[in-house]
Amino acid sequence: MKLRIKGNEVYSVGPEGEVRVVYKLDSLRECAEVSHRGSSLRIVGFSDWRVQDIGGLIRFLESQERPDLILHAGDDIGRFRPPYENLFEELASLSRYGLCAVAGNDDAPSARELISGHKVYPVHSRALVLGGFAVVGVEGAPLFANDDQHRNKGSLLYPERFLSYLMRKWDALKDKSLIVVSHAPPFGVLDFAVCFGPRSIGSRPLREFLEASRNVVLCVCGHVHRCGGESTKLGRALVINAASHDRPGDPGRVFIIRIRSGRVLPPRWHYLS
Repeated sequence: MKLRIKGNEVYSVGPEGEVRVVYKLDSLRECAEVSHRGSSLRIVGFSDWRVQDIGGLIRFLESQERPDLILHAGDDIGRFRPPYENLFEELASLSRYGLCAVAGNDDAPSARELISGHKVYPVHSRALVLGGFAVVGVEGAPLFANDDQHRNKGSLLYPERFLSYLMRKWDALKDKSLIVVSHAPPFGVLDFAVCFGPRSIGSRPLREFLEASRNVVLCVCGHVHRCGGESTKLGRALVINAASHDRPGDPGRVFIIRIRSGRVLPPRWHYLS
């Protein structure tokens, strides 16, 4: 499907010139503010939990020291909202401040509404301000211009110029230590995919933002499963790819990390079968 953009609408043009709006792009609209004292946090994060047992994740969290915050970087978020249940809310209840999540590129645009509930924050459109910290998000994946569709995979794709516009809104949070939850990694960083051909599929605007930013401390992403379980520095931020593989029986990757007195410590990885 060839996609085009006009304003904040992504649309397709059919063979006879018919136009169909596929979805509307979204950006940061508001902030939720929660009181937090100090410059330390304990964070649990994961991404691309597509085949793994969510009940096992809940049991794992119940067995651990209670985290301050849980971060989920997207894909198959409908699994967390089966009929008459809200597993996002259940996970959030196992933390001090709640759960921040974004939709992935394989999630339908309507899935955004599933990131809801008590202490559940859809940080693509609603940032969480937590004392001296702020959590922001980027849903979906980049829509590469003039691409042959080897990189434009999924249902929720953002043109790069719109991503740049979205990230400029984060300037309002320059006085906070910024935590970014992005489904896609920064371009060229933990983003080298081999399915459909070897190439980088990360976000150029995100990379540019991280390289230029003086206040971002952590970027949690997923999307590229083969790079899951890895972390590296970019600019002042630690970038963590928390993706799990999507083959039946693949373990779920979960990291626990501490920010202590403003310093981000190395993540500890857990593999849940």
